[in-house]
Amino acid sequence: MIREAYETTVFACIRLNDMPGLERAMHVLKSLYFNNQSSQNSNQKWPIFGLWLTYLLSFNRMADYNTELELVPYEERSNAYIDFAV
Repeated sequence: MIREAYETTVFACIRLNDMPGLERAMHVLKSLYFNNQSSQNSNQKWPIFGLWLTYLLSFNRMADYNTELELVPYEERSNAYIDFAV
């Protein structure tokens, strides 16, 4: 339930061009995605994370981008959403 609320918040922040809100929502989502086993069932995990990586690239935050990319398991790097940002 909390995960879905933050996933919706990410898309709302993008639509409203609220980049500080996007960053806050992503910090919470990353902890939910990568620290909880139950988040493996989220259909939005990789599309959202791909958007996040693209956001970091577009603002030339290369150190953050590389750090975040390390969170992506090697098997998932062929995912279309992640592959686009890589």
